Amino acid sequence: MEGEEMMQKPRGERMVKYILSLALIFLFFVFVLVFGIFSCAKTGTPNPITPNPPTDTTHTDTTHNDTTHTDTTVHPPDSTGPGNLEMIVHLSLVENGNSIVLDGNFAYVGDGKSLKIINIANPAQPVVVSSFPDTGWQGYIMGLAVQFPYAYIVEGQYSYNLQVVNISNPNSPSCVARLSLGSSSAREIVVCGNYAYIANSNLGVLVIDISNPVSPRILTRASVSNALSLAISTNCGMLFVGSGLRQNGGWVVNLSNPTLPSVTAHFVTPGYCLSLAYGFGYIFIADGTMGVSNRGSFQVFRVASPSWTNLVFSDTLDISAQSICLENNFTYIVCWDNSTNAKLVVYEVHNPDSSRRVHQVTIAASKAVDVKNGIVGVVGRGGFYLFRHTY
Repeated sequence: MEGEEMMQKPRGERMVKYILSLALIFLFFVFVLVFGIFSCAKTGTPNPITPNPPTDTTHTDTTHNDTTHTDTTVHPPDSTGPGNLEMIVHLSLVENGNSIVLDGNFAYVGDGKSLKIINIANPAQPVVVSSFPDTGWQGYIMGLAVQFPYAYIVEGQYSYNLQVVNISNPNSPSCVARLSLGSSSAREIVVCGNYAYIANSNLGVLVIDISNPVSPRILTRASVSNALSLAISTNCGMLFVGSGLRQNGGWVVNLSNPTLPSVTAHFVTPGYCLSLAYGFGYIFIADGTMGVSNRGSFQVFRVASPSWTNLVFSDTLDISAQSICLENNFTYIVCWDNSTNAKLVVYEVHNPDSSRRVHQVTIAASKAVDVKNGIVGVVGRGGFYLFRHTY
C-alpha cells in the first residue's frame, strides 16, 4: 500500500505541473491575441468608409480658420416655392434709417446720428429699448455690423470714425472704442472673426484688427477705387467690393492672408453697385442709381474661383435697387427712388441662373433691409417695417 501511494504521489504532481503548463501556454496566446488587436487599433489601415459631406447650408460659422473658399461649392437648399410674405407691423420708430441688422431678439438700426436698439421678440409689438448716444454722434451712421456683444459703427460727415459699442446690455449700450478713419468718405462695414473691413471710398477697403474690440487698429488696405459696398464669404476667405462709380461694378478680394489682401477679379454692372450679398458661390447685387429717380437691376454673378466671375442672371427693376440680403433660397431687395416710392422685392434663387421674382410689395420710402429666420426688417424715411416670410 505504501509503495502504491508513493507511486501515485509523483504521478499526481506530474499532472498538476502538466495542467499549469497548459494554463501558461493558454495565457501566453491570450496575451499575444490582445496585444495584436491593440496594435491594429493604433496603427492599422483607416476605415475605408468616407463619411457623408456636411449638408448644412446655413453658413453660421464666421471664424477665420478656413480660407480654402469651400463655400463656393455649396449648393442652395431645395426649392420651397415662393411661400407667403405678410407684413407684421409698420411703425414710425425710425426717422432716417440708413442701415439695419437683425440679431437674436433685436433689430439694430442706424437712424440718422444714433444707434437704435429695438426689441423684436414679439414682432407684432416691437419696442425701442435704447437710442445711443442720447444726443447722437457728430456724424451720420454710414455703416453698421454686429458681432455680439459688440456693434461696429461707421459714422461721419466731414471726418469719419469707427465706433465700437458694447451691446451686451441692450438697454444701456456703451462706447468702448473709437478709431479715426480720416476724411475720406467711409461707408459700409462687414465683420468676420478678428477683422473688420470698411469701404473707404478712394482709400479702398480698410482692414481693421478687432481681436481686441476695445483697441481696434488699422492693419492695411485693399487697393480698389471708390469702394462703396461690401459682402464677405462665410469662411472669411473672400471679400466682395462694390464701386461707387457707375458701370464700374466691383471686385473680388482674396483674404487668405487678411494682412495682405489681394484683388483677384473684377465684375461689371450697368449702374452703381449699391449693395451685395454672397452665398453658395454667387454674388447677388442690388444695382441702382444714387440720388435720382431711375431704374435699377438685380444682378447675379457666379464665383467660379476667386479669380473668375461671370454674370448668370439679370432682371430690370423699375426703381433703383438700394439694399439686398440673402437667407436660404431667397434674396430680399429694397428699391427706392429717393422720393416717396419704394418696394420690397423678393427673388427665389434656388437656381441662381434662373432666379425668379416671387413677391413685390409697395412700401413707404425705405433704404435698407435685413432678414433673420424668416423675419424681414426694412428701414428708411418711411419708418420701421417687419415682414414674415413663411415657406
